[in-house]
Amino acid sequence: MFRYIPRLRRAAPTLALASIGLMAACLKTPAPASSDPLSTGRVVVTVNNNYRADITVYVIGDGQPTRVGTATAAATTSFDVPARLLGQGRQLRLRADPIGGRAVYTSELVRVGPGQRVEWTLETDLNRSSIAVY
Repeated sequence: MFRYIPRLRRAAPTLALASIGLMAACLKTPAPASSDPLSTGRVVVTVNNNYRADITVYVIGDGQPTRVGTATAAATTSFDVPARLLGQGRQLRLRADPIGGRAVYTSELVRVGPGQRVEWTLETDLNRSSIAVY
């Protein structure tokens, strides 16, 4: 049993270097994903909230509403919406649900092409709100 100790001592530095190399490979951070919405298929939705309360914003794609965030009262908020939330043919509706209110407003159906962005302006009377695609 003592005969193998010299061999182990010679192999120890090699094993140490190999384990350090493996640890470095595991700790390597992946390259950052592109934040450009064009390259990821994402859509930027900007909400100009002129309503008196904060609004919970939903994206409705293929009839399924998905919450994307909250638009603060009297402020402009942007949301990065993944392409998977868009419906067939990249069509969507937006829904505004005022926090503490009863009046829910849903926009008309809009088609969003690659590289386009959506601007939704919510007015004090939600029925006068407008949506635009640029």
